[in-house]
Amino acid sequence: MATASIKHSCSSKSLSLDSGVMTITSEDSYKSDFDDNSLTPLSPSSTYTVSAIPNIEHSYIDALILCQWDNILGPRLDHVWYVTGRPQPHTNILRFVTGQVLSGEICRDVHTSQVDIKFVDIPDKGVIIPAFIFSAQGSRGISLQSLALIIPNSELTIYLHQADLIHSWFSRIVAKLRVLCAKKDFGTSGLADLSSWLLSCLEMLSSLQTVGLPPTIQLSYTAFHPSNSIEQDFLRSVIASHLMTFSRSVVMGLNDERVNILVYTLGLFCWDSERFCSRAALKGKKWPYYQDLCVQGCTKNPDGSYNLSVRDLLCSQYPTTIIDVERREVMQSSSVLDHRRLSYETLLEELRELYEGEEGYGNRFTNCLLTMVYEKHMFVILCTLYSAEHSVL
Repeated sequence: MATASIKHSCSSKSLSLDSGVMTITSEDSYKSDFDDNSLTPLSPSSTYTVSAIPNIEHSYIDALILCQWDNILGPRLDHVWYVTGRPQPHTNILRFVTGQVLSGEICRDVHTSQVDIKFVDIPDKGVIIPAFIFSAQGSRGISLQSLALIIPNSELTIYLHQADLIHSWFSRIVAKLRVLCAKKDFGTSGLADLSSWLLSCLEMLSSLQTVGLPPTIQLSYTAFHPSNSIEQDFLRSVIASHLMTFSRSVVMGLNDERVNILVYTLGLFCWDSERFCSRAALKGKKWPYYQDLCVQGCTKNPDGSYNLSVRDLLCSQYPTTIIDVERREVMQSSSVLDHRRLSYETLLEELRELYEGEEGYGNRFTNCLLTMVYEKHMFVILCTLYSAEHSVL
């Protein structure tokens, strides 16, 4: 039997104690007959369900797990999502990860609404585990639960660049998951809803792998090259608004090459870590707007419209600049001063609709033109047009 210990190392190859990273090592290497009595016992009550997440072209995530703390069994694995085309972690690895994620949370107050982020490094198993710890209403009352990602440790660098982006997406997913747990039988329709949200998240990460911005952008790809002429007033307005919205911009147009000229131009005004969370447009791909990406290029429908979710715009951490290449328009989802309040109200409205099961909740995107005014209940979201004379470079 392998014994597990927690070791905090301050060497250059591992993170320090202050970093909050738990490095888990075992005295013996992994074997197929690995057994640990501290983990969930192999009984009928410890079985879990499995599903697959298909059609992900590029993914550095092998699997996702949902687990909870059982007052009798201890850490219990409930469901596993395997990413199609990626290596499937062994069952014993899944149970080992479940134990490490939840075993240190026994004294946590289950009545708190806080979502904690835990990062576990298991070098001898070759995986890193970002986990989101939260409490939710289950069939046996309120319980401690965790939604965790299983990532090969060889992908640590790219994960660290995209960690804030993943945390933002999963914080919203966990908020909706807690509503599902309190509302319905999670094993039926609730699980299907959660699977669709995870699919959207992995599709977003896959798009970054497909046409993500390079660390170094050559000027020949940007509007500053003589062959890529763009009106100076329009370019000034684009750059000014991009900086005003904390480097969060979506560039939309009918021609992907013209869209990408502005995408690469705005990439010059991003930090290196922000370029890892940015992506160009790709011909033939109708990607939607993804919240919290830094710069993203999207192609419009032939009639000039675009499937834009104003709710996703407002749930982002920062306001977003919306750029229409054909119309030479630059808009913002909301003002910087109002965005935090509007984001909070929008998320509450989303959770309320999910809880009450209002018709139309499942319609993630709404067809709209960029110049639309979106009005709902007690607040109005204005996509404010910034002309060149009102922009400050």
